[in-house]
Amino acid sequence: MRASTCIIPDVLADLEYDNPEAQKLGGYRTHLGVPLLRDGSPIGVILVSRRTVRPFDNKQIELITTEPPRVCRRLQLLRDWSHDKRIKIPKVFCRDA
Repeated sequence: MRASTCIIPDVLADLEYDNPEAQKLGGYRTHLGVPLLRDGSPIGVILVSRRTVRPFDNKQIELITTEPPRVCRRLQLLRDWSHDKRIKIPKVFCRDA
């Protein structure tokens, strides 16, 4: 996992992309991945995908890259709260319709 933002304009044209099964299942073409960092180390990723080959504009990239620190703080608060209440929080995956 990288500790920097990753943009793949077209996963089918990218020679380094190595997950063709997931691409066929999801039908996506363009990826924007932003790491979730804790103390400078990656602990997860926010992945935004498009089903068409279309670049993300600067405003969209700025929005998604400024949110991960807030997301990490909220996840940690949720984990702390759920640990205190002895509740298991499932992983959540979102995708566009």
